[in-house]
Amino acid sequence: KLYGVDTLLVPNGVSIKRLRIRKGVRLVKGKYIIYPGSYSYKPNKIAIDILTEKILPSLNLNFPDLKLVLTGGGYDTQKKNIINLGIVPKQSLVRLIKDSEFLCLPIQSGSGTRIKIIEALILGKIIITTTKGIEGIGYALNKNPPFVENNLNKFVKICTQVLQNKKNFESISKKHSKF
Repeated sequence: KLYGVDTLLVPNGVSIKRLRIRKGVRLVKGKYIIYPGSYSYKPNKIAIDILTEKILPSLNLNFPDLKLVLTGGGYDTQKKNIINLGIVPKQSLVRLIKDSEFLCLPIQSGSGTRIKIIEALILGKIIITTTKGIEGIGYALNKNPPFVENNLNKFVKICTQVLQNKKNFESISKKHSKF
């Protein structure tokens, strides 16, 4: 009332205009998976630790050049095949997500719907996450993206299948983005 504006609250809403991708040079060369989120936030820390200690090493057995890109800041450890970009501007993050193989989000705790997942769905990106990660978002549990798996061994198998057949899964994700 103070500013003469009526507020409209949209649950789980994002601005599609902010997700436009500018043409230009790739920000990271080669194949990579991405986890956008601050390591300082405990649910992200747990997920990133699972990624760096279990998932990425397993994937690197078959895909030795695959990298993990982290954004959001807070991660200070230097490890092979991990690219820590810290906090990046929104347009750079959108480009990084779009150029990635997929979003890998083994989220174990936290609450609420994750905006980064909604944005990735809108961008038509492949997402591999847990039931906790996709909480609040309707999805069909089947063999198409978004992939939802809580068992770590099955999670890694899904990541491997996606890396082996990315084009097929990406076209499905792009079709779903229209919805």
